[in-house]
Amino acid sequence: MEATLSQQSLASSNSSRLGWLDAHRGFIMIVMAIDHAAGLILRQHAAEYWGVEMHVYDDPLAFFTRFITHICAPGFFLFMGMGIFLLENSRRKSGWSEGKITKHLTLRGGLLLLVNQLIENPAWILGLVVFPSPDLPQGDPLPGVMGPPIFVFGVITSLGLSMIVMAFLRRLPWWAILSLGIGFMFLSQWIIPGPEAIGIGYPLYTRLILIPGMTPPTMVMYPLLPWLGIAMVGYAFGLWLKNDEAQAKMSSLWIGLALIGLFFLIRLTEGFGNTHPYEGGDWMAFMNVTKYPPSLAYISWTLGLNFLLLFVFSNLNDKIGPSSPLTIFGQTALFFYVLHLYIYSLMGAAFPMGSSFGMMYLLWLVGLVILYPVCRWYGRFKRGTKPESFWRLF
Repeated sequence: MEATLSQQSLASSNSSRLGWLDAHRGFIMIVMAIDHAAGLILRQHAAEYWGVEMHVYDDPLAFFTRFITHICAPGFFLFMGMGIFLLENSRRKSGWSEGKITKHLTLRGGLLLLVNQLIENPAWILGLVVFPSPDLPQGDPLPGVMGPPIFVFGVITSLGLSMIVMAFLRRLPWWAILSLGIGFMFLSQWIIPGPEAIGIGYPLYTRLILIPGMTPPTMVMYPLLPWLGIAMVGYAFGLWLKNDEAQAKMSSLWIGLALIGLFFLIRLTEGFGNTHPYEGGDWMAFMNVTKYPPSLAYISWTLGLNFLLLFVFSNLNDKIGPSSPLTIFGQTALFFYVLHLYIYSLMGAAFPMGSSFGMMYLLWLVGLVILYPVCRWYGRFKRGTKPESFWRLF
């Protein structure tokens, strides 16, 4: 869900140098909205959890609708890492001490934890509880102990926890940050248990760090370790971008291609890196990979696509203006994220049994049209505040 959702614009309104990063982030916010419109309006949403059977698709459109949105969450964390580096670099130039930067990032991360519970979760309650679909299938099974989740810890919580941890880890050498980030991704794949453990009610701290699932009254979707690893890779890339922008941009193409090649290697060998092996299904089964927590196959594919998009958007820098929806949505990512959930939840009230794909995609576009002027206003408002302003924490 995307794009660090918490990070302020990576470029100021009077600078085009990093405008392409805002446009990339805006793009993945728009794609993310498809996924949530599908859940709240179409009322179809698969969940690729460890330990349970993967959703079997017989409709390419249904598969495509879910599959294209997989780039979003890794994009959120990649941009969070880059954003943290670029923010600290900017604040140092403004005279901020290291302690003040750490305090700012820690406070910002803590605020995201509150946003998840107090602002985001009510939007899901509105869409899925106030306007339920009692006669529709209840979705794919989840690992853990079944029961009503009162506290749901989603992508916003993981972004907040990652920001708090990064507030301190950022002082390590770049090579240590990069190595730890890659190590966390591999560690998550290695430690995640097999299907025999799906019914265990792991304590909350275990779920928040490593093993997603339900332990009433809590449900965790994005555990810290693998997603923090992606943020740390983003931080290292942000440093590279600052030191040699031209080389970093060009290298993003080769990094992306290498990661996509790794994806095919992992899937074809069906060995380590596949939480759910391919096992000889059709092409949709081959491309359908585990997201919760992200398998190495998932990470290599989605990060690969994000690095390719970095390359594409960096070469479109002069063609995307400051008033483009991509730029506007990228500069107001957290505001967009929260508001779009309420908009699509209310739209979904008209379709208690679920809409058609055509209607869902139409309302997805209508939602974007509604969001554009509001996000543009909020972006102007936020840029008019001081760096120490409360609003900058959003």
